[in-house]
Amino acid sequence: MDYIYLQHHGVKGQRWGVRRYQNKDGSLTSAGKKRRSMSEVVKDAHEAIKQKQARDAEEKRKQDLTDDKLSAKDMTDAELKSRIERLRLEQSYNQAVQQTQVVSRGERIMSKYLGPAAKKILWDTTVDLTAQTVKVAFAKAVNESIGDTDEKGNLRDVVFTNNKKKS
Repeated sequence: MDYIYLQHHGVKGQRWGVRRYQNKDGSLTSAGKKRRSMSEVVKDAHEAIKQKQARDAEEKRKQDLTDDKLSAKDMTDAELKSRIERLRLEQSYNQAVQQTQVVSRGERIMSKYLGPAAKKILWDTTVDLTAQTVKVAFAKAVNESIGDTDEKGNLRDVVFTNNKKKS
């Protein structure tokens, strides 16, 4: 049976006891200095890549925190505490703002003397009156812009306020 195997007899031209990268006194040869500088460059490149990956991971984590993508299980204790403290501050702020909101005089009178049904009626009436006022103003503006006049020179209504011809 034939076996395929690899034999290695060292570096071609290399002598026993002679080092390629180091002199006998331990100092580096020129090839050794070049080799060491190359390994340092590679080491520095690997370190820079690791630092960039760590920065990117930290930025992504911060972004996930601000976007509320992290669950409570994924957060550290410090992140949870800061999130809880922030929510408490927001709650207390909202309560303080609600307590100090200025209530108009009309609103106070309505809430004091009128019941909910009367408030609804008053509100609906106000909305209807406002809508009617806007319709009248719009119809008047359209009629003026069209500028259609009758025999006497008066503006003729082309657009009617209530979609009915005035009699």
